[in-house]
Amino acid sequence: MKHRAWVLGASAWVIAMLAIGGGASAQPQSDPNAVVAKVGSATITVGELERRMARMPRFQLASLGDTPEAVRRAFLERVLIPEHLMAQGARAAGLDKEHDARVRERDVLKSAALKAMRAEDAAKVQVTDAEVAKYYTDNRVQFDTPARFAVWRILLPTRADAEAVLAEARKDPTPKAWNELARKRSMDKATALKGGNLGFITSSGESADGKLRVDKALVDAVKAVKDGELVSTPIAEGPGWAVVWRRSSLPEMHRTLEQESAGIRQTLQRERALALQDKAIAALKDKYVSAVTPSALELLEVTSSGQLGPRGKPGRVYRKPVAGPPESTPRGVR
Repeated sequence: MKHRAWVLGASAWVIAMLAIGGGASAQPQSDPNAVVAKVGSATITVGELERRMARMPRFQLASLGDTPEAVRRAFLERVLIPEHLMAQGARAAGLDKEHDARVRERDVLKSAALKAMRAEDAAKVQVTDAEVAKYYTDNRVQFDTPARFAVWRILLPTRADAEAVLAEARKDPTPKAWNELARKRSMDKATALKGGNLGFITSSGESADGKLRVDKALVDAVKAVKDGELVSTPIAEGPGWAVVWRRSSLPEMHRTLEQESAGIRQTLQRERALALQDKAIAALKDKYVSAVTPSALELLEVTSSGQLGPRGKPGRVYRKPVAGPPESTPRGVR
């Protein structure tokens, strides 16, 4: 049957070639709906030929012929007609009913639907200058960044301990040696295994994520040295003493409305487009989705490594084994 289907597909070539030299040429060339070839039940129009040729790189088009007429005919005969022949042969063989083909077709239709939806909603996602300015004002913290300092700190119980660790750090001022000191000596177990790295600290003593705050004395000491320098003396911090290393810094930044307007506009347009898309999908879901059975998802097992596999045959009931009474074995009661 499949062989017969491919024979039928090949016979469409004859029809296609007849159409090239036949009635199609009698139609006006300016008409995008003018038929240039017929392949079985399908037709190839001037508009389709133009759209497909526009997607091909110029150097590839130039390789198809020496004249515009030769390029057009070669593209039709070498690209479009074989595509239609193969597609019709596949349908005749029933390949369009196979799972992989249906999944690919669904993906293409989904992309086309999203593209059409976005084109239709384009006017609805326009953003005015006033809206851009309001977003900038409401989210000013995103555009004004204070100066920040990358700080590594080893916390010790006494000043004497801190001075001893500082002396060791000065002998070998390398990250490897520092990390070993932090791991062995720091009282702060939350940061000891990562070299006492506190992350970036602002002038107010807050970390960049707002989850940490350090004493102002430590910040003042960090600001008094340069990037890559150790603070010369231990700093009192709560009940302990800190040995501090300023690793690097980032200057403060102030982005103006003019500098950020393009990015803000894109952000607002994207948010509105996604909201419209979600609304359309929700409406389609209410209209078409039915007979959802969440319990059937339990038949699919997802391992800790992300691998998927069927848990078992549908309909089977799985029960955990019940432990029986202890039994006597050569190695004792088990």
